[in-house]
Amino acid sequence: MSHVKQGFVLVFLAFSSPLLLAAEEPQPLEFSLGPYWSSIKYKEPDVMRQKGSLFGVAGRVSSHNGFAATIFEASYASGDMDYKASDFFEDIPNVVYELRAMLGRDFNLNDTHRMTPFVGLGYRYLNDDSRGNLSATDNVGYEREQVYFYNPIGLEWKALPNGLMWLVGGRIEYDGLIKGVNHSNFGDLPGNSDVTFRQDDGYGVRIAVSFEKPLAEQGGGGVIIEPFYEHWDIAESDVVTNAQGNRIVPANNSNEWGVALMMSF
Repeated sequence: MSHVKQGFVLVFLAFSSPLLLAAEEPQPLEFSLGPYWSSIKYKEPDVMRQKGSLFGVAGRVSSHNGFAATIFEASYASGDMDYKASDFFEDIPNVVYELRAMLGRDFNLNDTHRMTPFVGLGYRYLNDDSRGNLSATDNVGYEREQVYFYNPIGLEWKALPNGLMWLVGGRIEYDGLIKGVNHSNFGDLPGNSDVTFRQDDGYGVRIAVSFEKPLAEQGGGGVIIEPFYEHWDIAESDVVTNAQGNRIVPANNSNEWGVALMMSF
């Protein structure tokens, strides 16, 4: 077991104990939901690059009971990407969705701010489907599916309500890759066959800043504007052999910048 995974287990146990102790003091749930837009660039250095935009929806449910916190998040987005290597594809449909569950501990600072270190588990699915697309040289594309299981470890902070003043918060997070699976449907191409690769070495980083404007002084919800940045850095996959010989997924990285506009209630 890697040091990252050992650390995750220890921190998970440390956080889950106070969560169980605080479960007897239920508090109102906090919800947020709304659309987001992002620009993403994916690179396999010296091999290819791909870029485009995503538009989707993100939601979050959290509970803060005493000093324990539980957080659930989900997002779904789609968009078109342009691929450039020795050949060129345009308008490749992409779909991305994520599911995340986290446990944390709340620390109130002078009753004006709340800080929450957290750990959890995440699932990320990407579908990149160039089937039916013709490249600049009339080559056909194929479907690629990428799955990441990862553990988020991070710190979240938030200003506590103070009348109708803007509330500033943010999050910084490290995502340790637990398991990565890449299913490339090369069988879509003549004389080829599907291949599944393992990519278990990598990490992600997320940074977000939130600006929330309450709509009422007590329990009226609010409007949240949240710029964010996400980065993934994944090592080369294992080697897999199919009808065309030995294949790998090269080391790759992605950078995504975006903004979400959500309602809290």
